[in-house]
Amino acid sequence: MESLQNEKMSQPYDSWIPVPYVHVNESGETEVTCIARGQPGHFDEHNVSCKVAKEMEGLITYQPNEELISHVIELSSQDGHNQLKHPIYVAIPHVLSRSTAQSKEAVVKAMVEGEWKDLPTRDITFDTHKDTKFAQAEVRHLTTLLVMSRFKRDYITLMPNKGCKAVSSFDQRITLDIEKDTLVKKEHFLLQVQPVDSGTLQDFRSRQPQGKSLLSSSSIVYTQWETIQFKKPIQVTLPCPPNPAKAKKLALARKLKEEKMKNPAKPPASNRKSNVNIK
Repeated sequence: MESLQNEKMSQPYDSWIPVPYVHVNESGETEVTCIARGQPGHFDEHNVSCKVAKEMEGLITYQPNEELISHVIELSSQDGHNQLKHPIYVAIPHVLSRSTAQSKEAVVKAMVEGEWKDLPTRDITFDTHKDTKFAQAEVRHLTTLLVMSRFKRDYITLMPNKGCKAVSSFDQRITLDIEKDTLVKKEHFLLQVQPVDSGTLQDFRSRQPQGKSLLSSSSIVYTQWETIQFKKPIQVTLPCPPNPAKAKKLALARKLKEEKMKNPAKPPASNRKSNVNIK
């Protein structure tokens, strides 16, 4: 029925029948709005409606570095009871590209009491829609949903009586070394890495006078802690930013190699062999 990314364990809903909800886009083509799955005997697909809610886009609030990558969809019940007795799993198609997915992740958000709340999200694909990427979340209340992209986050739990080496899932060269007895109590912290590409660097140079002398930059590491003070310092390791001159040479060499592969040189006429059959 489906294949999951970064997840090999089977889930209870794996055997549940996926129910696609569709809409007609502005070009007159039929598109999948979402795919829902509910526990057999407790989910009535005809009692749930799903539609694209463009009028809700004006109510979206964005956190830093977030971008909308899906339609805003509205789930509602035909009988007016939007609170579900049994949760359903809703997969929403999105447009996060493969290259962007190296540093960013898709997250489903739901409108809860007038605010957008993050829902635990999983990347998922369906065999019936192999060319479409979906972000899936568990839904217990029929409401408005959307998919945002943001830089990948690592949520890490630390114990005060143990040392730990936290490693970024985006770049394993980025680490935080926490010695034993650094923390006062059990700690949950967030680690997020923002890569800095040449376009971002050039934009910063053009807008900030103090940035004109900046040649290169490493990724930006953001952490969020419950604890304000530490007993011992934490060592952060970052890879050195690339040498801009060397990076240009590598980019040029890569470009020449690609052009050579696209247009291979033909051998000289004198070296060409002709096949002659002698009887």
